[in-house]
Amino acid sequence: MIKMEKYRFREYNSKYKKFFLKEKNTITKALGDNCFIEHVGSTSIPSLGGKGIVDVLVGVKSKNHPKFIKTLKSTGYEFREKASTSDRLFFRRDYNSGKETRRVHIHLTKFDGKDWNEMIAFRDYLLKHPEDVKKYVKIKKEAVEKAKGEGEIYREFKQSFMEEITRKQLAINELRRKVQEIVKIATTLKNKHISNKNAPVNYACIFSHSQKEYEESIRITQSIGKIVKETPTGLLFQVEPLKTVSGILKLLKIRIPDATRPELGDADFTITNFQSFKKKHLQKRGFKLIPREHFEMIELVDSKFNVRAYFSNPPLDKQLKIK
Repeated sequence: MIKMEKYRFREYNSKYKKFFLKEKNTITKALGDNCFIEHVGSTSIPSLGGKGIVDVLVGVKSKNHPKFIKTLKSTGYEFREKASTSDRLFFRRDYNSGKETRRVHIHLTKFDGKDWNEMIAFRDYLLKHPEDVKKYVKIKKEAVEKAKGEGEIYREFKQSFMEEITRKQLAINELRRKVQEIVKIATTLKNKHISNKNAPVNYACIFSHSQKEYEESIRITQSIGKIVKETPTGLLFQVEPLKTVSGILKLLKIRIPDATRPELGDADFTITNFQSFKKKHLQKRGFKLIPREHFEMIELVDSKFNVRAYFSNPPLDKQLKIK
């Protein structure tokens, strides 16, 4: 086994991505296309730096551990049983790179399981928050000094920061899933009552059911968007583009608690010929015209659905001149 200096801080190297792609190719050939492979850890974050270890996360849907262990061992990876758990298998491999030794860690776990989601969440948050990357660099350098080669001390020093970052991203992921679910249900509601099946979503709203939920949703949304309008019923954000079943969503409102809004939320869809649409649907059951000073919208409510659908004219992005 090649000896490698432990717990030394190395500046980020753009070659890390190439190292990862090489390992990804090797693992894909060994395990086949039925696995999911992601670059995680410090070497996946530009400008972060760390021990210089390339961490590779492998997600599988099967729990056939003996097969995976045998296959990866035959490919050249060392199985580390003591560092493994029932949910995650750990492998490593060292190799020479110029004058230095490089190490690769393989974390094999259930795809979309707890370990998978947490490792991806930590990476994804840091990729979009450079100010937290700077904090983590400082923490990692201090951890190296305090650990003096002791792995347990090194890991414990970083743990609270890592847990905090992971929680933040998991909360963002959950909020996004909630919005996608609202749009999905609202799309089904829309398609049940109108013929414009391809009408794209323009805006979505989360209904808060307590002040605590409202404040928490605001806090989370502020990390993925900016406030573009303050209304008496809540804050409207322009958020990072979110893929939904009815197109890309860029506008999200967090509504204050309202006893008349017990549903999950609502979604607003863009109708090409609004006047013709209004004439055709307004007299139907469940449809209601809501006039405003500078626009009008039609509300669609069906007691069988836990959301509402709206059709605004002009659409909200046009009103706010958001591209």
